[in-house]
Amino acid sequence: MERSKTGFRLLRVRPGKGWENMADLPAIDDRSDVAMCFGQGLKRLHAYVATSPRMQLRSLDLSECLAAMSPVVGSQWRAPPSQFCLPKTKSQQCLTTSAGRLWFGEISGAKLSTWDGTNVFNAENRISEGSSASASRQALAKEINDKLDQGYDLVDAATAESIATRLKVPRTTWSVPARRYRIYLAEQGTDYVGGMPPGFAKKNWPGECCVRPLQFKAILHAHPERLPLQQSAAIAIFGCHENCDPSSMQVLLLKKGDVDGPEPRHIGGIARLRQQHISYRIGDDTDATGETSRLFGIPHEINDVVTPPPCSFCGEAMLFVVQLGDDVGLEFGDKGLAYVFVCPHEHAAAAFWDCS
Repeated sequence: MERSKTGFRLLRVRPGKGWENMADLPAIDDRSDVAMCFGQGLKRLHAYVATSPRMQLRSLDLSECLAAMSPVVGSQWRAPPSQFCLPKTKSQQCLTTSAGRLWFGEISGAKLSTWDGTNVFNAENRISEGSSASASRQALAKEINDKLDQGYDLVDAATAESIATRLKVPRTTWSVPARRYRIYLAEQGTDYVGGMPPGFAKKNWPGECCVRPLQFKAILHAHPERLPLQQSAAIAIFGCHENCDPSSMQVLLLKKGDVDGPEPRHIGGIARLRQQHISYRIGDDTDATGETSRLFGIPHEINDVVTPPPCSFCGEAMLFVVQLGDDVGLEFGDKGLAYVFVCPHEHAAAAFWDCS
C-alpha cells in the first residue's frame, strides 16, 4: 500500500519485475496517522483515522478492483498477515451485525473485557489479564480484526457508549418467592396507599395526566421474604387521578437514599388520596388467583389475559409483583385492578390497570 496524491495505490510484486500498480484507491483520510489492515479474505481495507475528538474506524471495499485485476502468472500475491493496529487513544470498540449480534471490547490497563451476544441482556462477558497493557491492546486489536472478518460492522460512537452503559449495568437477578401474600388495610405498617411518597418534591415528580401531576397510589418496601428485591429499597406507584388511561401509570424503583429522604409533605396541585397503612398475611390458594389485592401469584384477568410487558431497558419479560384494588382503598374504574411488574434485573418497572 502506497499513499498517492489522490488516495492510495494498491501494489503487488511480480517476480523479477518489481512492484506493479494493482489499483488506485480513493483517500480514506488526509492525515498521516492512519493504521490499516486487510479483512474478509483480503477483500476489505480497514483503517483507523484520527478525527477530533475520537479515532474512527473506516472500511473500503476492494472486491471490485481485485476482481478486475489479471492474475499473476507463475506466482501468487499475498498480503501481509492482518495486524489491526489500535491507536493508543482508543481503548474500546463496539461492533454489530445485520443479524442483530453485538460485540464490545474494552481494555483497562492490562485487563481485556469483551461482551458477545445477540443483545445487551444475554451478551456473555469474558475478562482476561494480559502480561502488560501493550499485550492487552494487541489482543483487543486481534479480536476486532477477527470480528470484522466475520462480517461485523462498526457502531457509531454515541450508540457504542449507550450499549456500553447497558452492558455494564449490574445484572443481579431476583426471583418471585414461593409464598403468596394477601394485602389488607391495617392500623400501622411501613407500606401504605395514598398520602405522599418520601423524598419527592414537585421538581422530581414522575409526570402528569389530565392537566395535573400523577397521583401517588402506593409504596411497597423491599423485604427479604415478602418482596426480595436485590438492588431497590421500595416500589413507588403513580397513576392518573381521574384513572382516564390504563397505560398512564408509572412505577419507580427507589434506592435506599430515596426512601430515607425527607418526610412526605403535601405538594400543591397534586390530588392526594387519604393515606392508609397496609399489611400482609400469607395467602391460601384463592389468594393466588383471586381478585383481592395481593403480592405475586397469577394476576386476576378481568377482560384480557394479563401479559407481563418487556423491560424497556434489557427487553426481558418483567415479573408480576402485585395487584391492587378497591379492597385497599384504590379505585381503578368499575371494580378494577392495577397490575405492577418489575424487571428481574431491576432495570425498570411498569404498571397498568383494567376494569369490568
